[in-house]
Amino acid sequence: MQPNIDISIVIVNYNVKDFLSQCISSINKSITNLRYEIIVVDNASTDGSERIFNELSESEENFSYIYSPKNVGFGKANNLGFEIAKGKYTLILNPDTLIETDTLQVMYDYMESNPDIGTSGCKVLNLDGTFQTACRRGFPTPWASFCKLFGLQRLFPKSKLFAKYNLSYLNEDETNDIDALIGAFMFTRTDMLRKINGFDDNFFMYGEDLDLCYRIKQAGYRVSYYPKTTITHFKGESSKRSTLNETKHFYDAMEIFARKHYGKSKIFFAFLRLGIKLRAFISYMRKHRKDILFIIIDLIIVNLSLLLSSFLRWGEAFPFPDYAYPTVFVFLSIITFISMLFSGEYFEQNQTIRKAFFGLLSSLLILTFFTYFFRDFAFSRGILLMTISFSTVFITITRILSSIREKQKNVKEINRIVLVGWNENAPKLIHNIKSKYSNSVIVGFISNNQNVTDDLEYIGEPDYIQKTINDKSITEVIVLDKSEFQFDDDTKFIRLKNDNLVHIYFASDYDNLVISKILTEVSGVNPETKQSKLSQLRYKLLKRISDVSIALLMLTIGLPFLIVKGNTNLFVNLLLGKLTFIGLFPEINNLTEKGKLGIIGLAHVSEPQKLKEKMIVELNNHYLDNYSLSLDFDILFKYLFRR
Repeated sequence: MQPNIDISIVIVNYNVKDFLSQCISSINKSITNLRYEIIVVDNASTDGSERIFNELSESEENFSYIYSPKNVGFGKANNLGFEIAKGKYTLILNPDTLIETDTLQVMYDYMESNPDIGTSGCKVLNLDGTFQTACRRGFPTPWASFCKLFGLQRLFPKSKLFAKYNLSYLNEDETNDIDALIGAFMFTRTDMLRKINGFDDNFFMYGEDLDLCYRIKQAGYRVSYYPKTTITHFKGESSKRSTLNETKHFYDAMEIFARKHYGKSKIFFAFLRLGIKLRAFISYMRKHRKDILFIIIDLIIVNLSLLLSSFLRWGEAFPFPDYAYPTVFVFLSIITFISMLFSGEYFEQNQTIRKAFFGLLSSLLILTFFTYFFRDFAFSRGILLMTISFSTVFITITRILSSIREKQKNVKEINRIVLVGWNENAPKLIHNIKSKYSNSVIVGFISNNQNVTDDLEYIGEPDYIQKTINDKSITEVIVLDKSEFQFDDDTKFIRLKNDNLVHIYFASDYDNLVISKILTEVSGVNPETKQSKLSQLRYKLLKRISDVSIALLMLTIGLPFLIVKGNTNLFVNLLLGKLTFIGLFPEINNLTEKGKLGIIGLAHVSEPQKLKEKMIVELNNHYLDNYSLSLDFDILFKYLFRR
C-alpha cells in the first residue's frame, strides 16, 4: 500500500526561530500537487521557538513538532523525526535554508525516475548567490583528508588528484554521482533510511551526513548531485547561536568517521592529528598577527641596538671574535623573546610600555647572569647595558607610535556601540555618549526583553551576541545589566571578521563607563574582561614546564616508588600532556573544555566526594583565574598535609 504522504520534510531547529519561519514559508510556496508534511524537531531551543510551533500547529494541518528537553545533536534529533515520517521520501532540511518553488517537484520526479538512487541533493547557494562547495563532497579518505588539512585542495581546486574532498574539479551545473551530500538538504528514500537506521548517534554535529551517505552506498544505492533546482543556505546559523566549540566538533567528527570506516591506521591518524594541529597553529598565528609583527620588530631592534652599542664602544659594529657570531644574536633574541613573553607583552590583547620595560629588564638580568657562566662570551657588560638601554628607548617609541596610530584610526572610524540590558541610567548614558563622543554611534540594544525601550532598535538576545556583533560590525559592547549577559571564556575575546578586538565594558551608568575606559587605556586590558591566567600563553608554558619536570623526575629517580604504587601511567600521561600535575577536578557537565584535568586539584584539599557540583565548578574557576606556581605549592602542601 502506497503511503498517503509523498514527502516528509524533517527539520531540526536550534535557536533559529526567525530562519525556521522563513524556511517553512518557502516550503509552503512550492508549486506542486505533491502531498507533504513538515516535522520539526526542536533541540531544546531557548529563543522562544515553541511559540512558533504552537502557532503553526494551529494553522498548518501538515505540521507537527517534537520537543527534545536537551540538545541531542543533529543526527539524533533527525532520527526522532524519521520515526514518525509517513512520506515515501524524507527530505532532510536545515532551518536556515530557502527552497525554490519547484524544488520539491523537481527532486521528487528525479528520484522517481532513478530508483537506484538512495539520496540526492540539489545545487546549494550562499546568500550572495555563489556556489556552496560543501553541498557535494568526497569521503575523507586518508589522501583526501591530507589534501584538505594541508591546503593542497585550496592550491589546486581543479585537480582531480588534490581536490577529492570538495570535488571542486566537477562542473557545478552537471549531474554527477558523488560520495556525499551536505546535511542541509538530502532528498532520501524513507524505507531505505529506516533500513539503515538513519543517522549514527555517535556524531553530535558534523560528519553524520558523510557517514549516512557512506552507508547508503554500502547498501547498494547511488548518491547523486542534481543541479536542476537550487536552495539558498545561510550556513551555520545554529552553530553561530550556540556555545559549542564548532571547530572541535568538526575535527572530532572527521576522526570518528575515519576510525569507523578506514580502520585503525596509525599512520593515517598521525597525519590527521598533524594536519589538525597545523590548521590550529595557522589559525592562532592569523589571530595574533599583530603580536607577531611586534615580536619581529622588537627582535630587530635589540639586535640593531647591539650593533649600535658595539660601534659606540669599540668603533666597529662586529668587534667580537668570529666564534661569537651568530651566537650572540641568536641568544640575545631568544632571551629577549622569552622575557617579553613571560612579562605578558605578547599574546595578551595589547602591548604596553610597562610590560615591555619589565621584559627588557628581565632579559638584562638573565643575560648578565649567564655571562658569569660563559666566560668566552662575557665580552663587555657595558655593551649589554647599552644594548638593553637603546632597546628600551626604541621599543618605547614603537609602542607610542602604535598608540598614536590606533587613536588616529579610532578617530577616523565610526565606533559602533551596542548596549546589553537596560536600567534607569540608560537614557542618560545614551545622551552622554551622543553628546561627548562624536565618532560613536549606538547601533541598538541586546536584551531578553525587547520591549524595555523604544529609544533604540532591538537587535537580538544575549545568547546570540557573537553573531550580532559580526552581523552589525560592532566595535564596543557596554553591559548595563550583568544578569542578562553570561560572561565566559567564549565572550572574553569577541572578534570581528577582520580580527579587530571588540571592547567589552561593564558599566551601570556613564561614570562607570568612563572609569572602565580609563582603566582599560592605562593597563591595556579591561579589568572585568581580563583573561583567566591559565588561558594565557605564558602561564600555559610555565605550567607545561613544571609538569614535564615533575614527570621526568618521577619517571627517573622516583620510578621504583611508582612501580610499587602502580602509578606509572599517570606520570606518562603527565609527560605526554594528557594530564597536568595540579589542575582541574572533573565536573559532571564539563570535563575538558576549560582546561586539563589534574592528578591533584583544589577539590582534593577537602574530601571531593562530599562536594556538590556547584562547589567543584567554583573551585575550578578560581584555579583558572588565579593560577600561580605559589598556588600550586599551596595546594600540594595542603593535600599532602591532609593525607
